[in-house]
Amino acid sequence: MKSRWAYSEEVESVRGLALCEGRGVVMGVAIQSLIEAAAGNWFWTVVGAIAIVSIVFGTVKSMVTSTNRERTRREIAAYIAEGSMTPEQGERLMKANAEEA
Repeated sequence: MKSRWAYSEEVESVRGLALCEGRGVVMGVAIQSLIEAAAGNWFWTVVGAIAIVSIVFGTVKSMVTSTNRERTRREIAAYIAEGSMTPEQGERLMKANAEEA
């Protein structure tokens, strides 16, 4: 049976090793434990991955839609400013664009 002193020396040596090797050791252990957890729960891993991918794609779609809407508004404002479109025509286009969204 080991004494408390022997256990504390082992713990300190492990801590020192982890500090010497940096964060790579901790990340390796974390990744390994995630892989083991995923291997045991395939169903929930797939469900979670689908949820994450759908959230990411939904966010990207929202960003693209918003960017395109703003670009359209700027183009309409530019046409009005150069005089090739009346403000009333621009207003109708913006309202029609808002109804589509």
